[in-house]
Parts: sequence; C-alpha cells; structure tokens
Amino acid sequence: ATKDQKQAIMIITLKNADSSNGFVTDSYSVDAAATVVIKYNTQQKNAQGQYVFLPHGTVDVGSGTVVIKSIDPAKNQVTGTFNFVSRTFNPDGSITIDNISSGVFNSIPYTFSSN
Repeated sequence: ATKDQKQAIMIITLKNADSSNGFVTDSYSVDAAATVVIKYNTQQKNAQGQYVFLPHGTVDVGSGTVVIKSIDPAKNQVTGTFNFVSRTFNPDGSITIDNISSGVFNSIPYTFSSN
C-alpha cells in the first residue's frame, strides 16, 4: 500500500499453505512468531540524491492487523483492510508515532511463495 509518500508492506506467513486453499479470509495480527509483519517506509532522499522508500518506523507485536476480506487465487488478487501503529525513535530522543487506522486495499496483486 502506497499513499502520500508513505508505504506499508504486509507479509503474511502461513505454514503448510498452498496458493489454492491455504490462504484464507481471516484477520491476521502482527505477532511475535512473525506470522504477520508490517514494514512501514517513507520516501526519502538517499546518499545519491535519489528518492527511495526507506524504513520509517517499527510496527510492534500486537500493534497491527491485516484483515483479508476476499481472495482470488486465479488472478492472485486480494482485498481487505489494515491498521497499525508505528513508532520511530528520533536522534533527538523523541518518538514519532504514526497511527494508520483505516487502510484499505482492493483487488491488489499478491505474491505467493512456497519454501
């Protein structure tokens, strides 16, 4: 999900799942087992002067959820919602908190990989 120079990457890892019947509609929470990981990035200038997405904050265990509402395995598309709280520890000792409370994705492509 990308909007206003911010990006959330959601990774859901399910053991023994396959592309046709193992990935189901459900609510998946960020957890200690890394079943669900949300990476939060913002667009920033790198050392070469190019704008790239770089890590912005940390989404801690229990502070994020991805809800899969529909899946089309034939088209590899998924629809759902997400929310999370990201904390960034700034060099001056302050903390920036971003509360993403109502993210939505509609028929976006997903990648299924098997180990």
